[in-house]
Amino acid sequence: LHRLPPGWRPTQALWLPDQEARYVRITGARRALEVQAPSPTDWTDRNAPLKALAAAAPRSHHPRALHGEQNYWTVVGVDGGGAHSALLSEDGAIEPHRAGPSIEPLVIDAQGRARGWAEVQAEGRSTTRLREGHLPLPQVQWQHPAFGLQIDAGAEGTRGQAQLIARYTLHNPSAQAQRLTLALLLRPWQVNPPQQFLNTPGGLAEVRRLQWQGGVLQVNGRPWLRALDAPAQVRAASFDAGDVLDGAAPRLTRLDDPQGLASARLDWPMDLAPGESRTITLALPLAGQPAPPQDSADAAARLDTVAAAWRTRLNRVQFTLPPEALL
Repeated sequence: LHRLPPGWRPTQALWLPDQEARYVRITGARRALEVQAPSPTDWTDRNAPLKALAAAAPRSHHPRALHGEQNYWTVVGVDGGGAHSALLSEDGAIEPHRAGPSIEPLVIDAQGRARGWAEVQAEGRSTTRLREGHLPLPQVQWQHPAFGLQIDAGAEGTRGQAQLIARYTLHNPSAQAQRLTLALLLRPWQVNPPQQFLNTPGGLAEVRRLQWQGGVLQVNGRPWLRALDAPAQVRAASFDAGDVLDGAAPRLTRLDDPQGLASARLDWPMDLAPGESRTITLALPLAGQPAPPQDSADAAARLDTVAAAWRTRLNRVQFTLPPEALL
């Protein structure tokens, strides 16, 4: 049984998008049930359930790729990192492992309004850039009338021992104090969109098991994220239990989802004075078991070191000209 889009009731319909779901047995039913077969397109599109949910939910609750829009991204990795590189989308979503789940930002105000890439696009401005204009440490910046959010990402280490450091700086641009919450959502889809093939199909990414312990979020039995700044709460929901953004999701210790489409939510509420900013830092292993930064200050210093190394490596262009060209 697959979760139905908001507004549908299980007593009205069963949606069976999987080709294997050919036989249905209903026990104890007191009302007639209509069983509708999936279309041939649904049979071949494993992202069909996610696209249907995206169409019925607020736009920022799902990436633009699930709305049929093109999303742009860049690679973040260490020098010579090869396959052990992350993707950062123009909307601030990070996919640390190829074909794996991603983590996406939302900003929630004191009234509970969640704003993400779509609201920033409609009501403010979103920009992307590289550190110092050319170093491979990308930045995504949201400028909204109610808040600002800057995401800085960079990878440190070696090909065999590498990690991504991500810093989220939330800013209060208003003249009044505000309570804002940075929510980071682990989602069962890639930054790589369904419309694109990067040696693997894009879109859906399997999340069968989630566990939160000691500041580390484990996904499918492996350490996936370390929060250097402790979140106020970590919640999770299986696919059939509803959207983790609905507010009813239980606190996470361990969750198993037989459908492999679980989600998690990490919240950092902040009381920000006018003009004040606060930074939250994550470390996401890319390869091996790298030693994480001790705290946010250490993480910032490590990114400065990474930038200095890239600056030395890239700023080497020289031109050799004959003497007469110098006259």
